[in-house]
Amino acid sequence: MTGPAEVKTPAPVPVASGTALDQKMQYRKDLTELKSKVNAVNTALGIMLTDLTNAGFRKKRDDAVAALNALSPKFVNTAYTAHIEGLVKFATGSEQSIKKKIHELATNTTRQITKDLKTNMAEIKALKKAASQ
Repeated sequence: MTGPAEVKTPAPVPVASGTALDQKMQYRKDLTELKSKVNAVNTALGIMLTDLTNAGFRKKRDDAVAALNALSPKFVNTAYTAHIEGLVKFATGSEQSIKKKIHELATNTTRQITKDLKTNMAEIKALKKAASQ
């Protein structure tokens, strides 16, 4: 006996991707990137609050906020414009206000992104199904 029999599997059927599918996929990538940047800001703020005298922690916070702010052109005229502006304003504010609302704002934004990612995935699956029929 030399091993299992070779079975040829058919090549996957290519799905004709149109511009609508490509736009949905790009939007999904942008949302995933936004979610990671929001989480990075939230983490940086939490670490910064453990030792307010450490300049390295403040630098990490500033870098995370700058990365989040760099994403704002991708989300112009969307619901996330206000979320991004609010997070940037909040993260660069006073330590007292950060302590009070650190998790609330980031959590609400992350939940909204997760909800939109689920909706987006359903739309992508519907487009792929329609294209394959």
